[in-house]
Amino acid sequence: RDGVTYVRTRGEQRLTRVDRVFVLESSAHVPINTSLDGADKERLLDIIDQFSENLITGTANTTVKTGTMRIQLKNDTPVVYRPYKMSHSEKLRVREIVNDLKEKNIIRESQSEFSSP
Repeated sequence: RDGVTYVRTRGEQRLTRVDRVFVLESSAHVPINTSLDGADKERLLDIIDQFSENLITGTANTTVKTGTMRIQLKNDTPVVYRPYKMSHSEKLRVREIVNDLKEKNIIRESQSEFSSP
């Protein structure tokens, strides 16, 4: 039944009512690129459908905020490496990604002595 959930733990079995506050249904079809077919592909699509509220589209770096992070170092000696060699088109793509992350406040400018590619 819609709105009723069966809960079973080691010492308890019960039915509980779950009111739906907000339901969003999408008719957008996201193509799944897989070599699976038949029953295996159907099972995959069922699992994706079952956990769809936990999945995202786009890149995780631009759609998920993980909070504040802290790196604990063994000593205070700055780690410095030269940037990786990249083609002009790769540099443009990296710049585009970095700007996107800055606009979404996922990263920010830094004046740190530490640098790494």
